[in-house]
Amino acid sequence: MTGSNNLDFVKQLKIENSYTYKQLSDLTEYSEEYVRAWFAKEDSTKYRPVPDRAITIAKLKMTSAGAAA
Repeated sequence: MTGSNNLDFVKQLKIENSYTYKQLSDLTEYSEEYVRAWFAKEDSTKYRPVPDRAITIAKLKMTSAGAAA
């Protein structure tokens, strides 16, 4: 995935599941501050792109949670 696709995926997760930054942090195993930086404006010094690793971890956790249900 590219950085913008990663952000789109995270935004969709946040909206569809009404996730807080804390919940996204728990899901992706990144700090809450780091997760907040994904949503900052790209020209902000706080901005960070969403790493592929965060998406992989989130998808694995969602898949294993679905399998356990």
